[in-house]
Amino acid sequence: MKAIALTAYAGEVDQQQALHTGFQQHLAKLVEPDALVQVIAQQENDKKKVPETLDLLERRLPIEKSAERLTLQPVIIEYMTERLIGEICEEIENGNIKLFNKYALFKALAKDYIRESQSNLILKPVENRLIFILRGKSNVEAQFQKFHFLIAFSLSGVK
Repeated sequence: MKAIALTAYAGEVDQQQALHTGFQQHLAKLVEPDALVQVIAQQENDKKKVPETLDLLERRLPIEKSAERLTLQPVIIEYMTERLIGEICEEIENGNIKLFNKYALFKALAKDYIRESQSNLILKPVENRLIFILRGKSNVEAQFQKFHFLIAFSLSGVK
């Protein structure tokens, strides 16, 4: 049986670990659906199975098809984005950063239009909400300075 690891971890070590544990390929999340279909088709080594794979994806996920690509339905994307923004802001406000440390809010190596979209849809709303919650930009900066100190302290090995 062939398997593809689809994870939020994009590092070389993560890829090697996935391959070592038996996956045939590793993809980092925020993968475009077209790329996922291509990888599946490569794994199957049979282009005739692509329509079958697409049908399976459509049955399991709320996917919209256009002539050029597949996407999740906008309402699902909006809901998940809003939920992510809310949880990230709550973590930053409370100082208990888990998601913020685990998931990238901005994919630096993505195409320009994707980075711009991520900035407009995720980073700016996070910034605006934090400015409101923490009552000013200077308080947001102070909160991030605390995180910087905590990260530096934990990396120094001091317990």
